[in-house]
Order: sequence, then C-alpha cells, then structure tokens
Amino acid sequence: MWQKLIYLMRYLVGRLKQPRGAIRLLHDCEALIRTEGVSGFLSELGSLAQQPQRPVSEGQAYAAWQTQNESAFRKIERYEGDVVNLPNPPLIGILLAGSSENEKAHWTTRLERQTYPYWRCGVAFRDLIDCDYILMLSPDDLLPGYALQRFACFAAEYPKTLLLYADHDHVDLYGTRVKPHFKPRFNRELLLSQNYIGRCFLVRLASLREAKYVDNLSKGDHYGLLLSLAADEPDEQFAHLPEILLHQSDQKDNQNKGCQNGHGQGDPVVLPQTMSALTGYLSRRQVRADISTTPHGLNRIHYHLPSKSPHVTVIIPTRDQIPLLRQAVDGVLNRTAYGALDILIVDNDSQTDEAFNYFKALSENSRVTILTYPGAFNFSAMINHAAERASGSILCLLNNDVDVIASGWLLEMVGRAVQPGAGAVGARLLYQDKRVQHAGVFLGLKGVAGHGFKYFPREAPGYMKRLQSAQYVMAVTAACLVVDKTRFHEVGGFDASALKVAFNDVDFCLKLYEAGYRSVYTPYAELYHLESVSRGRDLTPEKRARAQKERDYLASKWAHLIVDDPFYSPHLSRIADDFSISA
Repeated sequence: MWQKLIYLMRYLVGRLKQPRGAIRLLHDCEALIRTEGVSGFLSELGSLAQQPQRPVSEGQAYAAWQTQNESAFRKIERYEGDVVNLPNPPLIGILLAGSSENEKAHWTTRLERQTYPYWRCGVAFRDLIDCDYILMLSPDDLLPGYALQRFACFAAEYPKTLLLYADHDHVDLYGTRVKPHFKPRFNRELLLSQNYIGRCFLVRLASLREAKYVDNLSKGDHYGLLLSLAADEPDEQFAHLPEILLHQSDQKDNQNKGCQNGHGQGDPVVLPQTMSALTGYLSRRQVRADISTTPHGLNRIHYHLPSKSPHVTVIIPTRDQIPLLRQAVDGVLNRTAYGALDILIVDNDSQTDEAFNYFKALSENSRVTILTYPGAFNFSAMINHAAERASGSILCLLNNDVDVIASGWLLEMVGRAVQPGAGAVGARLLYQDKRVQHAGVFLGLKGVAGHGFKYFPREAPGYMKRLQSAQYVMAVTAACLVVDKTRFHEVGGFDASALKVAFNDVDFCLKLYEAGYRSVYTPYAELYHLESVSRGRDLTPEKRARAQKERDYLASKWAHLIVDDPFYSPHLSRIADDFSISA
C-alpha cells in the first residue's frame, strides 16, 4: 500500500515539475472525469499507483530510456550470428562528402569498432560505386558500434527499400547524450517543412546513378538529396528504423547557427541551396506553390489554388447559442479572405426567440441557408445531412464555437485540400488565452486518440518544432476541418450509427487514410475554439455511458492503427500529450 502511494506521489511531483505542470495536470484530471466519470478517474489513479517512478526531467527520462532500450546492444559487442545469417550481406559505402583524406583516415579508425565488417569509406561518390548502399555522414558525427549492423540487417530484410533513416540524438560539449530526435515514419509534408530525417541515412546505390543525385551527393547536400528522391519516389520507398543510430555533434551545430539548410535551425532565411531543392521538388511534382520561411526557421509552402477557386460550403451545426453562432458566421462572411463560399447552418431544434429571429435575418443573405435537423443530437448525421445538400466541391466543417483569427485561414486549408492525395485538413485551434487546443490528433494518446501539444503556448516550437510545422497526421478535429466533397462521400462520410457524438472525426480521417489519402495539420490556419461550449460536457451518467461506448467502438475498429501511429514515435509517451519520452 505504501509503495503504491509513493509511486503515485512521485508521478504527481514529476508532472508538477514539468513546464505548465499544474495547469496541465488539472486539465487532464478534468478531461478524464468528463469522459470517464469519477470511477474512471479513480481507476486511472490506481493504475498510476502500480507504476514505478517516472523520471521528472527530460535528461532523466532519456537516461532511463537508454537503460531500458539499449542495454541489449551494449551487452552484445558483436553480432556475428546476424551477419552469418544474412544470405548476401550488403556492402555499405560510407560517404564523407567534402572531407579530406585525413578525416577519412580518422573515420576509418573509428569504423573499425563497428560490429559489421562489410563497409568502405570514401570522400567522393566515385570511391564507392561498387557498393550496394551509401550511408551519408558528417565528419564530426558518431555512430554507436552496432549502427552499421542494424542498417545492414534491415536493408537485407527489406531489399526493395530505397532509403532508410533512423533516430538520432546530440552529444553536448561535455560528451553527454541529449536531445533525442524520435522521428515518425516517412512524413512527406513534414519533410517539406524541415529536414526532420537529418543528415545520416542509408540509400540504395542503384537508385543514385542519375546526375541530379550524384550532384547532391558530391556536395554533401543531405536535404537536397532527400527532396530529389521524395519527388520521384512513393512514400513506401522510405523506411524508418526507430533506434538511435547516430550521435550528432552539437559543437558543429553551434558553429553553424545562422544557417538554414532545411534543418529548422538559425535565422529565418531560406538559403539558395534549400530554395533550389524545394523548388525542384515542387516542379517535378507539378505543384504550383510559393516558398517562404517562418520565424521558427521552417519552410512554408503556399499552395496555389486552381485558376478558378473551388466553391466551399461551410457547414455549421448548432442549437441556440446565438452569440457564439453569430460570431462564427460573422468570421466566415466578413473576416475571411475567400469569396467563393456559402454557409449551411444545420439547426438541431433551437428553442429561443433569439435563434428564430437570427435565422430569419440570415435567410435574407443569399450566401446562408438554414437546414433543420430535428430530434436527438447526432453530430455525424447532421454533417452527412448537410454534405448531401452542399453546393460546394469543398466542405468546411466548422463548430459554432469557433472564431476566425486571421483572414487567410480558409485559403490555406483549401490550398492543401485540393492537392492530389489530400485527406482532411485541420487548423491550429487556440483557447481564448492563446494556448493550443488542437494541433493534430495522434493515435494512442490517453488510450485511444488525443490532441498533441494541448495547452502549449501558441508560439512554442514543440518537440522537433512539430507544433509549428505543417505535416501529415492520422486525424484532425471536425471543429475546423476542410475536405474535398468527393472524397468525403467516397469513404461514406461520418458514422451516424456508432459514433453519433464523439470520435466521429477520428474515424472519418482513418477511413480516408485507409483509402490512400493523407490528412494534414497546418499551423498557418488559426482560429479560436471554445471547446464543447455549445453542446456542454458529458457529465450525466447517460452521456458518460454513450461516450465510453463510442470510445470502445473506435478502439476496437481501429486497434491495428491505434497501437502504432505512423506519424508518432513508439518511444514517446502515450500518457502525456506533450511528446515527452516514454520511460
């Protein structure tokens, strides 16, 4: 009993010591009680009391992670068994582009400690043309002794993979391993925002013989090579190995501050090399867009609309709550820089004279239509009802408690929604105090799915600057969601039978994912969201039972995806929503 209490207290102290710890802890408790009830809240406390102490700092968390995840690698100095079992061990050429012969000799001495014996080192591509794979490295970086072994085993198991990248961390000036980069699987939109893959990756040499690739290699242009390959190859050709296989020197990074080479570091300028790589990517993909750099040093792609802007139907479900609805409608009609739109307000049994008078006034506006949907509240059915009657080729789902911040939000979202292969597009939603309410939905958080970076300050970079980066995500909230109408109907719209109120947006996005479409979170469309103000909280026993039933349904239907979100690392916490290390 006392041990359980100690575990619980250590967990609470650890949470309180984190940035915004008290506020985040209180919000998590409130959300848990709202969705699971008091009994669920007490059950969660009991579960936490069964767990040993969680580290209270990032440094402690990463040290604990290393102990838990790398101990087997450290104990086994050589992997002769694995090497022998490889039918055709690949020859790995290690390219130190731009290095001298002295640096090559230094690296060769280092590499002699590798457990994998089939490698060759060179400073130019021509030195390695008889190799099976090329591994790009920078002279100051370090490889753990088993790194080539892990790369080779994966390459041998998946010989059709074009490019393989792994996680990396940094080594500070004191030689301490810090700042692990636990990366997602291949994320094309995130790669356009920043070089999240980094500067150490394995590439099949047979794919690199074209002149444009050789040029990238000879210049040591990691980001340019990645974008060139991504422009020509499908996502399935890129694989991620979720292990730390590179220790990146902070000393070199400190010397290079002020340079922006697609790494999201330094001053917000686009170097010619980065601009050329991005422009070349967009040209080969036949994408019309402009490029700029954000204050966080990230690349922003401004997608162009077709010559004739697609018509957008904005769908707003509501019941009374006229002050909120009036604000939302005003934001769309008068504070949105997008002309080709109309609004469908789906009224679910409003009762007040204020509502009737407002609807009557709106009926005089040719861009607004009032649809009635009587009966029990069923968000999914209301959305489907409106989608069937929408005149626009693009649908924008908008809660009545959402308010426009900047006028370009819809232009940004539609520009992404019309791209080939686009699923749902989600905005960055903020609470009134400008803390983050939504920045993409990640599977497995809080058991099923949760919002990443919730309650973070709006200007915070987030883990690996992902709060500020446009990127693929598995789902986005329907509080502000833009999607092509044809694709909406292709996957059957929202599930009005099993998911009447909650998780219907997650289910919809996962249907898009399995149909081959990729949903996107963009931080460049920002709106305020007063979460669940109009519908109210799920506090009654009946509502809690309904919420639990819908949660269980989603967990069962999408268990194969929830257990392994491709855009979230398996080494990050499923309990917290701040991308903290799971240890």
